[in-house]
Amino acid sequence: MENFGTYIILTRPQLPYSVIAEKCVLHGVKMLQLREKHLSDKELIKIGKEIKSITKNSSTNFVINDRPDIAAICDADFLHLGQDDIPINDARSIVGNMKIGISTHSIEQAKEALKHHPDYIGFGPIFPTNAKAIPDPPRGYRTTSKSIAFCQRTSGCHRWYFSRKHRAGDKSWRKKHSYGSPLYAKHKIR
Repeated sequence: MENFGTYIILTRPQLPYSVIAEKCVLHGVKMLQLREKHLSDKELIKIGKEIKSITKNSSTNFVINDRPDIAAICDADFLHLGQDDIPINDARSIVGNMKIGISTHSIEQAKEALKHHPDYIGFGPIFPTNAKAIPDPPRGYRTTSKSIAFCQRTSGCHRWYFSRKHRAGDKSWRKKHSYGSPLYAKHKIR
């Protein structure tokens, strides 16, 4: 994957999931992640299949957070794993050739993640966030810029995403605007 462009993460959105997915497809958003920790498996599968039906045959990649079983059932394009989730090699036994990304919060974690050949690495958060019940401490630009020495692409102000193609030697990077407030994001996505 050459460029993630905008990476949208859905966590308790104020608009219906289908509306956001349709807007993402319409505007060419490259990555749309369903990150819902409070839903039952049944609800997660229903929403995941609905989003996949909208993103299918588009340039928008559908990502399921944390759950390789749900990602496989919903035929997601990517699985995103956190530091406390199932190890990437075990996840691959469930999702097969599906692309997998992993969150990291330190340069050491990012280096360790590279040993398992993820398709991308998320690094951050860069700024304080209220999107998580127990947020990781912000890393800032200085720490994040150090990680560019071994990673290629970045995207996101709360989190930087690095493509697996970092080995190609391309030192370019990009960041996207982060809306922070769900109300502001709701206004901007309309």
